[in-house]
Amino acid sequence: MSKLEKTIKLSEATYEDVANFLNKEAFHAQNPTDSLRKCEHAESFNNWKNETMLNYPDATLIITSGADWFNEVRVSDPVFKEDKETFNQAKSTFLQTNFYGG
Repeated sequence: MSKLEKTIKLSEATYEDVANFLNKEAFHAQNPTDSLRKCEHAESFNNWKNETMLNYPDATLIITSGADWFNEVRVSDPVFKEDKETFNQAKSTFLQTNFYGG
């Protein structure tokens, strides 16, 4: 399956933009905590979007049709990336310290 990619400012993105581009009613969007938010309708997308824009007002969405479900909707923003890396480092340290005898 070929992959098509679209970039759009988060502030301008709508549920319809993403759903129509992916040709899906439901999709998952990234959080900086190494988790995903399932967006099944405009309300769930807008909740995720508004929460994300509080910390990342200049973020861009990268929407990739044909990508794995967990990579279809990605956030591009330097602060978002830094927060995600910080979270992943903290999670790794916690796991190594508490579960792997670190």
